[in-house]
Amino acid sequence: MTTRKNPKKVTSKPSSPRFLFLQNGLYAAHGHWLPEVKAWRKAVMAEGMEWHCFAHTELAPDLVKEADAKPVVPFLPGQVRRGLSPIHRLEAFMDGSEKLPKILRKYYPGEPRSDDLLYVGYATDVEMIGVARWLQGLEADKRPKIAFTIHHPSHEWKVNVSALTIEGDVHRWVYAAGSLVAASPSVRFFGVLPALSKELSKLMQVPFKTLPSNCLMTEGFDPDDIQPSYDVGILGGSRFEQGLALYPELLRSLKALKPEIRVLLQCQPGRQEEGLRAILKKDGTDSSVSMVSNRGSSMEHHQRIASCHLSLLPYLPEQYCLRGSGIFWDSNCVGRPVITSAQTSMGRMILSGISSGLVFPGMDPPRIAETVCEGLRRINELERRARDLRLGWCRRLSTEALLHELLASFSKS
Repeated sequence: MTTRKNPKKVTSKPSSPRFLFLQNGLYAAHGHWLPEVKAWRKAVMAEGMEWHCFAHTELAPDLVKEADAKPVVPFLPGQVRRGLSPIHRLEAFMDGSEKLPKILRKYYPGEPRSDDLLYVGYATDVEMIGVARWLQGLEADKRPKIAFTIHHPSHEWKVNVSALTIEGDVHRWVYAAGSLVAASPSVRFFGVLPALSKELSKLMQVPFKTLPSNCLMTEGFDPDDIQPSYDVGILGGSRFEQGLALYPELLRSLKALKPEIRVLLQCQPGRQEEGLRAILKKDGTDSSVSMVSNRGSSMEHHQRIASCHLSLLPYLPEQYCLRGSGIFWDSNCVGRPVITSAQTSMGRMILSGISSGLVFPGMDPPRIAETVCEGLRRINELERRARDLRLGWCRRLSTEALLHELLASFSKS
């Protein structure tokens, strides 16, 4: 008589939770998109989660490898390349609602699971309705957790700078948010600023929490190793809403008040750089200004901020009262004071005491120049406070801290 041995039970190892990052703004190496994706990937994998990223179709093969991303989304957040007119935005809304569900169905890594987290880091109504359409096609028990972060009011809306309110057509946004909430209880909405979150919650009729942008401090970078060689840095994007039209008069005013002033100015290469150089030479301010036209690596970016005693952000309040600034957050993490408008979100943080710097009351270049010079007179005091606050900013805006905050939002009722 033979005895049959009981076969050993094969236990499958539980799968790791999956983090899927919809970063359709990632189409090139310049800007914040690439270093941001790499920082999120590092934090996600350190958390023991499986990493997936959906990037723009134009992302070059070498950058696809560097970001560990799938280049599958043929439009930028909100489809902004087609324009900002109402007809273009409506077209983008309808186009995204058709394309994004198909993309997610085709490139999703296997069957969706309820413990997956799909994070849309730069959400607009386009991405929201596209994800909602995709969710509606899944079985209820396979619908992942979904999170959206909105960085600024839509370009179609009008912002009241004093009241910090938004006016305009929000029907598409309300419809998208309502569709998402109806499809799943595991949907979360965030704004990058408390004031923005408060207003979006009121307008879109769903709860919003606050999740700031991450600060991408370069590993091994110590700002204390750098002695500033410039008085003022005007760094970043050099777009109209960032005060580009004010640069010539502002630089003339600065030189008139402080002839020996040294300014580091970042601009966009090509036509903008050529035009600014011609204006500075004509005005006689070119001797005071060093210009750079490439963002460079993350290390070079932070070194530039650290090489300036002050960061000047002459940003327009109409665009930045409910919008954050990467240069502002980076300046705080590097430990450099900031000069900006009192009516921007950055100015409110300076006035509240959580950031070091000074504010100016209006967008008048001579008055802005006076505030900059006052900042230089008080530079020892302002720099000391910026250094004291630096560690808190780095901790609050680390990708690891933001990831934990994002994950914790799903464990709370």
